[in-house]
Amino acid sequence: MNDACWLENLVEEHLSNPMFGAESLAEWMHLSPLQLRLLTQRAFGMTPSQFIDCRRLRRAALLLGRHEHPYVVCRMAGFPCMRLFRRSFARGFHMTPAEFQATMSRIEGQGGVVLDSLLSPAFRFIDETRGVS
Repeated sequence: MNDACWLENLVEEHLSNPMFGAESLAEWMHLSPLQLRLLTQRAFGMTPSQFIDCRRLRRAALLLGRHEHPYVVCRMAGFPCMRLFRRSFARGFHMTPAEFQATMSRIEGQGGVVLDSLLSPAFRFIDETRGVS
């Protein structure tokens, strides 16, 4: 398994922990912060923190799309509080979690939607370059 795949797996495994961040990821991978930054820049075109934030938002969107309660989603995606979750989600998706759920509910009956079509360009980057779902 290459470093980028290992990094993705580690992030997914620890994502629900609000204390998990770039520093702990570097420790888990036995890399210095600089080495981790170079790896994520090369593999994904973003910093380790941006990569983790992007994965958290994707998890949140998937859970919201399954009609999970926003508070539960906040915890499962690793956000320390609802205020930060709402702000981060609105920045990434250009709508609040409640608006996202309402949008998903409206279009469910119309054949669904590709989640990435709702992502802002900054958070869509990983899937376009790596084919990650």
